[in-house]
Amino acid sequence: MADTRTPEQRRRIMAAVRSRDTRPEVRLRKALYAIGVRGWRCHYRRAPGKPDLAWPARKAAVFVDGAFWHGHPSKHRPGRSGDYWDRKIARNVERDRRVDRELAELGWAVERVWDFEIERDLDAVAQRVATLVETLSRTVTTRTTTPNSATSAETLGRTQDAPDIRAYLTASAPPGAGGRSSPRT
Repeated sequence: MADTRTPEQRRRIMAAVRSRDTRPEVRLRKALYAIGVRGWRCHYRRAPGKPDLAWPARKAAVFVDGAFWHGHPSKHRPGRSGDYWDRKIARNVERDRRVDRELAELGWAVERVWDFEIERDLDAVAQRVATLVETLSRTVTTRTTTPNSATSAETLGRTQDAPDIRAYLTASAPPGAGGRSSPRT
């Protein structure tokens, strides 16, 4: 399939495609901030795939995927856009799967969000991400001993609530921090 654009038109179109700080990504960040979720790092380089939003201490990663670029069936159908795009999008999908595996092996929880989900129901997506982050910091599993127990010396799986994440996430920055909650690393 021949390109319907001139090389100059195609160059300008592709130069305008952003890989970070896209409109859906910025809208999600603003929505998370509005409901009190804080502490993320944007495009965190120390995690495989550079998640769009990452909470390193909680090992939570969120990717905001464009439906066409990441091969959503409703937006990309192989054979319609030409062989080049079919190969490119297949590589993107494979990279996404590889990054998900690498993050899982490192103990990270991964949430992938489609751009059209943000456009359709931003509040639900923001709540989904907030729940992920809160869940990862809410419960701490402890191992306790019972010295007077005749049957068992250890009890596993007892749960102790960690401090409420909302208090941590909504804490204001210390004086002199320049409006940021923590320095860049």
